[in-house]
Amino acid sequence: MELNILVQGKDELDVEKVLDFIKEHDNRRFVLIYSALKDEMTRLNFLTSFIKENSDEFIACNVSGFMTQDGYYNDSVAVCVFCGDFEAEVFHVLIDFDNIKDTVEEINNMIDAHELFITYSANLVRENYNLEKILKRVQKAKPMTQIFGGVCSCSPPPLIATKEGVFTDALGGVLIKKIDHSFRVDTGFELDLDSIHEFTITKCDEDVIYEINERNAAQEFQRIQHVRDYLFNRVMDLVSNQDVMDVPKFFSRANEVINDVVTKSYKDMLANKSEHGFINIFSVTQIEQNKIRITNSRAQGTQLKKTKTTPEEQLATYDRLNKKYPNGKAMIISDCAMRPYYYEYNTTEAVNRIKKIKCPIIIPLVWGEIGNYTPYHPKENIIHNATVKALVFK
Repeated sequence: MELNILVQGKDELDVEKVLDFIKEHDNRRFVLIYSALKDEMTRLNFLTSFIKENSDEFIACNVSGFMTQDGYYNDSVAVCVFCGDFEAEVFHVLIDFDNIKDTVEEINNMIDAHELFITYSANLVRENYNLEKILKRVQKAKPMTQIFGGVCSCSPPPLIATKEGVFTDALGGVLIKKIDHSFRVDTGFELDLDSIHEFTITKCDEDVIYEINERNAAQEFQRIQHVRDYLFNRVMDLVSNQDVMDVPKFFSRANEVINDVVTKSYKDMLANKSEHGFINIFSVTQIEQNKIRITNSRAQGTQLKKTKTTPEEQLATYDRLNKKYPNGKAMIISDCAMRPYYYEYNTTEAVNRIKKIKCPIIIPLVWGEIGNYTPYHPKENIIHNATVKALVFK
């Protein structure tokens, strides 16, 4: 696997140069484009022109920003050309959130015999719990296929693009055969073992929690996090409809109460340890009167503790990846778009860590990282927030 990356800023966008860059690579198999362009018309004009002129297989998606070894970019485009001796095909599926059974069936019909499914979705963050249902059903039906990618709900409107056009409420992906790769999850979190508080899920159903500590889950979660449901859901709506990296600035300017809500919701998170030692963050997407919805399902009886973290622990996730895979040929790392804000590290220091990784690397900042722990444990960790998920090509 070989990865070649071209970055163009908003003021230097040139579709012809992008096409020339792609054509330089004779053994190319597919193109992955991350757009962190802020202006909607600029983004659509670029993608429309590219679709018209391009003949290669590609998928494009919106992200809030991205990092390479050369820096952090938040108003640019990254064109990633993947080359090598493997097979790849691109497809997209329109998501019917009211009928996920048909969406699952359509995806499953395309996946047969593929080892890797790199996927990006265009949906608002409040639909993540439905996307979780879709991907878990796909994984259950195709346990030998590795799923990896991101939920690209960071920019208005969330979208993906393929040769067939530009789509919202859709899931696109690259299906790959005959490739050597590895997958890793990291968080930068630790459980706060000094905390005397422990919370048990006492009634739940897939992505819905009804009771925590045998009490109304919505009321108990708000008591733990000091978050009113109206404020929490308002925050989630705002995050769903504008660029995530600008949301904290908006909060701090507009209302200190809302800023306090969103900060507590993410800095004072709950989690549990999986049987593999991985810390699963308890990510809530919606608070309703008698229940809460989460992006990553938990079994009844799961015990949750509060987490603790430091900027150093968050940044060290990149160091651990480098130590684990010193001979990787390329990496895609889906990173939570909120981490640079909530854990108070700056992107310059993050890039300094990334520079230690010797192979070409692209890190899109997404709102929900997609990926299972291994192909053999399909029930763990499909969609998450505030984590790092790495796909390493060997």
